Amino acid sequence: MSRIKAITAIIAGALTLAACSGGNDSAALQGTWNIETMTGIDNVKAAWKQPSISFDTAESTYSGVAGANLLNGGYKAKDGSISFGDAAMTRMMADSITMVIERRYVELLSEVNKYQFGEDGCLILSNEDGSQSITLSKQSEEIAE
Repeated sequence: MSRIKAITAIIAGALTLAACSGGNDSAALQGTWNIETMTGIDNVKAAWKQPSISFDTAESTYSGVAGANLLNGGYKAKDGSISFGDAAMTRMMADSITMVIERRYVELLSEVNKYQFGEDGCLILSNEDGSQSITLSKQSEEIAE
């Protein structure tokens, strides 16, 4: 009986990982992702606007909200590696907390070079050793519209 439970647990675990968002499949980046955490920032949600990034995988472009300003640019992603091109950004001012969050976001985008999907469906952007990272959650279609 315990052997059947063990096999069932292994199959369930494999199905969970498969449903997680596709491993490191770059097509799974498509859509809008809200930033939940960033290295060096205690409360991302303190920004004036929710920091986010949207990927257009067909065009290999990204756009998003950095806190007060909008940004966009190109990116390359394949097999868990990612690089972001220079971002074009609007130049509005906001409160000091938002501006700190925004500067850190743009800085981290230039430093990350890996992406992976967590077991909970989150997207993790990080540098090679994982010391600089951004964790994102997929925005539902209802919120995006």
